[in-house]
Amino acid sequence: GEKGKGKGERSNENTVCIRGLSWDITEDTFRKDFEECGEVQRLNMLLNEEGKPRGIAFVTYKTEEGFKKALEFNETDYAGRTIYVSQAGEGGKGKDGKGKDGKGKGKRKPSGPGLPRTRITEEPVTGEVAEWKGKYGWITPTVPVDHPLAQKREGKIYVSMTDLVGGIEALTQGALCQFHVFSDPSGLGAEECLGS
Repeated sequence: GEKGKGKGERSNENTVCIRGLSWDITEDTFRKDFEECGEVQRLNMLLNEEGKPRGIAFVTYKTEEGFKKALEFNETDYAGRTIYVSQAGEGGKGKDGKGKDGKGKGKRKPSGPGLPRTRITEEPVTGEVAEWKGKYGWITPTVPVDHPLAQKREGKIYVSMTDLVGGIEALTQGALCQFHVFSDPSGLGAEECLGS
């Protein structure tokens, strides 16, 4: 007996948000096409200040079945353009969570091996292993690295187990190692690191 829930309020239940619509499409055509999924309760095509379509529309279906069918149109070709269909209020992401405007800002700063890297050394450099924490550690370079981010961690360079080469999976504290230095948004790191 879910029926009586949220009737009077304007909820996003059974409502899809469609983006990427062709600007040439009329509301009538659009309504006809999307009524094929199920009975439409409400349809709203967004317009800009000049009254031109913004390529975004909201459709509320009377049944969950119609809503689910409409979602199947996500990333399909409609009127010559790829459209993105998502549940309204979900931020209009594509299938694999491609958010439009980077809403994830300020949550957790990405760090670790996944960030884009820029290598800053042409030749390998040496350093001493300052500490090793099981899956990552810190190296103190023999010659301080000349880079704006070098002072960020008292001159120490981050190294991940995934950047060790030569079949090793750990470094020994106090041992010398050889590596290339890269910078990423979180600071300096070592890659292609060879332990001694």
